[in-house]
Amino acid sequence: MYFLGVDIGSTFLKSGILSTADHAVSHVRSIPSPARRAVRDARLFEYDAKRYVNVIRGLIREAVAVCVSANDNMQENAEEKM
Repeated sequence: MYFLGVDIGSTFLKSGILSTADHAVSHVRSIPSPARRAVRDARLFEYDAKRYVNVIRGLIREAVAVCVSANDNMQENAEEKM
């Protein structure tokens, strides 16, 4: 079994996969967060939520693909041993 961790920050968005089999964290990914939106008041700042969601979706898709691939490989190895 795998768990996906996602860290949503204002500087970086990060993800990693934790395997319950060996308690190892792998496929750690860190990418810059989307840029701030320009606003009239320099004391304030905004972020585009849709851009954040799209980037996070991409991180999740990558992680799921890695887990599916790893699971397929484990099943193939188990079948070969039989």
